[in-house]
Amino acid sequence: MDRSLARRLLGITIASALVLSFPIREGSALAATLTAKDSAKAKQAQQFYKEGQYEDAAKIFTELSVENPDKPAFTRNLGACYYHLHRPEPAISNLREYLDRGKNITDKDRAEVEGWISEMEKLRDQTAAAATPPPVVVAAPAPLVAPTPPPSAVEATQPVVASPAPSVPPAPITPLPPAPALAPAVGTVASGTPPAQANAGKGMRIAGIACGAVGLASIGTAIYFYTRATSLSDTITTSGSPSAGDYQSGKTAQTMQWVFYSVGAAALATGSVLYYLGWRAAEPRPTALIPMVGPSFAGLSAKGAF
Repeated sequence: MDRSLARRLLGITIASALVLSFPIREGSALAATLTAKDSAKAKQAQQFYKEGQYEDAAKIFTELSVENPDKPAFTRNLGACYYHLHRPEPAISNLREYLDRGKNITDKDRAEVEGWISEMEKLRDQTAAAATPPPVVVAAPAPLVAPTPPPSAVEATQPVVASPAPSVPPAPITPLPPAPALAPAVGTVASGTPPAQANAGKGMRIAGIACGAVGLASIGTAIYFYTRATSLSDTITTSGSPSAGDYQSGKTAQTMQWVFYSVGAAALATGSVLYYLGWRAAEPRPTALIPMVGPSFAGLSAKGAF
């Protein structure tokens, strides 16, 4: 058998393998014009394709399509490899190039290739939609809250540790001058407690009791706000995405807690002083009660002989 006959038989064998392994309509003309080297490469690529090794087959079909630009069948096979590899962009590009350059494409083959292109376009759109990042929602940073023991009467857990405001020294208070002594009324009994003085002491005691009740109510309200501030602090600490509303509510509860603690303490102190002065007012002792008000406190100053 001479070499020319052997080459023809080899070409016929390769062309048959190409036609059976993948539906390419230009198989006979393609095999007849390939060199022996390209025919061997095409046979190897077809074998890879049959075995599902589409990546290896695509490499060889890429070389063949570059070396044989006049044979769009290699471009079609390359697009088929990318189709099976689920790579939409190169699959669509090669299959469309095949439809544009192919001269003897049957209607059935064209419809099949267009179906592959349509599937790859759908896959491309789905991949692009899945890769679109969701909108970024900027959440308030979670405050760092160090665990603290239950608060005492003058300290409470805070949702956020803040630097204390600089203290402002209270303005000096000038005490009011004592009221002038009143002349004794005509007919006043020399011994015992005058009725007017007894009535004045009773009113001060009642006022002291009222102030004490207000103080207790204020301290009870302060305890409620302390409980709420502690609860919101725990919620913010344990939450993976704390809300700005909880953070603001915690700060408000902490502020109101200290306000009511201050009001309650001042009311209790004032009530105690009033009650004591009212009790002592029944005795004939010169006593002066001077109100004192400053930027950070309020109270009464008592002056007399006890």
